[in-house]
Amino acid sequence: MAKKTSEPTGNNSQAGPTEESSAITTNNENNKPVKPDNANSNVNSLSMPVKLTALLAIGALLSVVASFGVQFYNDTYVRPVQKDRTFPFLGGKETNGTRLRILQAPSSQRPLLQLLEPDRPWNPSFIVEVLVNGTVFPLNAFQERVYETLDVYNGGKLTVKYDVFSLTIAHIIYPNSTIGFYVNSNGKPLNGTEENLELKISGRGVKWIKIPLTPAGNYYQTFPSTQEEAFSNHEEIKNDVANLEERWNKKFDEWFASTGQQNLPAAYIEIMKAAYSMVANSLSVVQNFPMMGKYGFFVDEVNYFFLMPISITYTTLDEQFFAIMTLSKLNVEDTMRVIRSYISLSNELGHMANRLVFGTVELFPIQSPMLFQVIKELLSNPKFDNEYQDIIENLDYIAENTWKNSIGKGGVKDVKWTGDSRGVFDLEPATSKNTSSLELLCLLGDMSLVMKNVYKKVGDDKNSVKWEKRATDVNEAMASYWNNEKKEYGDIVNGKIEKGPWPHVPLILGIVKEDSENLGQLLKNLQDDPNFTQLGLQTSEEQGIAVSTNYLLLRSLKHYAGLSGPSQEIAHRMYSVLKNNMAAAIARAHRAEKSFFGRYDKNMRPLGPKENLDGTLVFSIMSSP
Repeated sequence: MAKKTSEPTGNNSQAGPTEESSAITTNNENNKPVKPDNANSNVNSLSMPVKLTALLAIGALLSVVASFGVQFYNDTYVRPVQKDRTFPFLGGKETNGTRLRILQAPSSQRPLLQLLEPDRPWNPSFIVEVLVNGTVFPLNAFQERVYETLDVYNGGKLTVKYDVFSLTIAHIIYPNSTIGFYVNSNGKPLNGTEENLELKISGRGVKWIKIPLTPAGNYYQTFPSTQEEAFSNHEEIKNDVANLEERWNKKFDEWFASTGQQNLPAAYIEIMKAAYSMVANSLSVVQNFPMMGKYGFFVDEVNYFFLMPISITYTTLDEQFFAIMTLSKLNVEDTMRVIRSYISLSNELGHMANRLVFGTVELFPIQSPMLFQVIKELLSNPKFDNEYQDIIENLDYIAENTWKNSIGKGGVKDVKWTGDSRGVFDLEPATSKNTSSLELLCLLGDMSLVMKNVYKKVGDDKNSVKWEKRATDVNEAMASYWNNEKKEYGDIVNGKIEKGPWPHVPLILGIVKEDSENLGQLLKNLQDDPNFTQLGLQTSEEQGIAVSTNYLLLRSLKHYAGLSGPSQEIAHRMYSVLKNNMAAAIARAHRAEKSFFGRYDKNMRPLGPKENLDGTLVFSIMSSP
C-alpha cells in the first residue's frame, strides 16, 4: 500500500498526491478561488525533494569547481615543477665497460692525472699528484701543460712546467687495469730544495706510492704495486711507451694521408697532433649534476661529460661546440659521449641546461641552433653514419623547441634571440623589440637542412620532407632581409631593412645557392668590409678575429670552391689565402706559447687566455685539402 503524502483535514475525502497538490475550492463570500488549508501542507511536503535536488546540484557544482581548482593548482604549481625536473632522454649509453682514460674532474685542486672509467666514473680512480712539502700542487697551477699522446684509452704523455722546473709523465694502461709510469723531472724544484718535491700515486683503495723528484731524475713505476721504490730502469715500460707512440704516429699518418694532405711541413703535423691531444685530454665529467631550474635548485644523479680546458671556465656549455668538431675527426666514441650528454639535458618543460652560473648549470628555454653546426660537421664524416638513430628524438625535440622559441607572431620575419645561447660569433644578447635577426634566421634555415639530412640518414622520409619545407620557408623569407638598393642583407627593424652587425652570415654559413646572383655580391661585400683582414673577419678591433667564426667561413668557401658557378674561382682563391694565413697565425703562437688561442688581432698576435679549445680547429683547418 502506497504511503500517504499528507493527512487531509475536515470532511475532505482522501486523495492521491497529484490530486491534493492541484486541489482548489471556491470561497462563496468573494467568489475567489482559494487553496484549501491542506494545500500548504502538500507544498511543504513537496519542497523536501526540491531542496534535496538543489543541495545535490550545489554539491555537484562545488565538486566541479573543486575539481577545476585542483586541476588549476596541479597545472600551475605541481606539474610544471615536476616537468622542470624530468628529462625524458636522460641516460648515457654504456660502451666498453671498465676501460680507463684521463678524465678531468673540474675543481680548484686538480691532480696531475686522474684515470677513470668513463662508463662508470663513480668507481675509484687512479690519481697522480705533485706534492710540495706534503701539499698538493694542482695541475692548473703549472704555467704550461702539454699533452703529447692521442691514444687516451691506452696511455698518454703529459709535460708540465713551472719556471725552470719541468716534469714529464708517460703512462701505459694495461688490460688488467695496472698502470705503468715513466717519470722524468728536470730543473730546480718548485720550492728550491730537492727533498720536499714528490710525486704521489694513489687510488683503488691500495697503498699509495711516493716518488721523490730530483733535478735530473728518471723513474719507472707500476701501480698498484708491492714495490714502493721506483725503478731507475724498466725495459717493459720503456718499450711499451715507445710502441704506444709509434702506433699512434702510424695511425695518424695513415689517416692524414687519406685526407690528401701528404706534403705539409713536419712542424705543422706536430702542431696538429698537439691540437688534437689537447682536445682529447680535455674530456671532463661531473657526477650528480647540480642544476638550477625555473622552479628551484636540484641535483640530478647523472654523469655529465663535456669538453673544457684546464684554465678556462665556461659561461655556457655551447662554448664546447667547436672543440667537439675537432674531437670528431678521430674519435667517434667520446664525441658521441659529449653530444649525448648535451642533448639529454633538455627537460619536459622545454628548458635546457646550458648556462654555467656559480657552480651550477641553469635551465633556460631551448634555443640551440649552433648545435646543428656540430651535427652538420658529423654528417660529412661517414664514421658517424650509424649514430643518428639513437639521438634523433633528442635532436628533433631540441630543433622543434629552438624553432618555436625563435619565431614570433610574424613568422620568419619575426625571429629573435632569447639571450641564452651562442650564435655564429659569440653568446648572443636578446634581440631588440621590433627587430628580426638575420643571423638567427640563417641558423634556423641551416638547422632545418641538417634535420632534413639526419632524417634521410635514418630513413624517415616524412620528417625529412617536413624539415625541408621549413628550410624552403626560410630561403623564401631571405628576400625580405635583402636590401636591393645597397646590395646587402640586414636585420628587419620596424619593418625596414637595416645593416645589422652580421650581414655576412648567409655567406659564412654557406646557405646561399651557388648559382645565386647574390653570391658574387656577398663575396665582394666581404672583401670590401674594413673588418675583413688577411686573417679573416674580425668582430671588432678590440675583440679581434675569432678562429671559430672564420672556420665556418672557411668551410663555406671550400663548399663554394667545389661547386660549378660564376663565383667558384674567387671562392677558391679566398679559401686558399685565408686557410694558409689562419694556420700560420695559430702555428706561430703555438711555437712561442706552447698553447692555443681562440682569437687573434689583424697582425696575427694572439688574444685572450691560453688553452682555448677553439684554437684546436687548426687540426680541422689543416686536414682539409
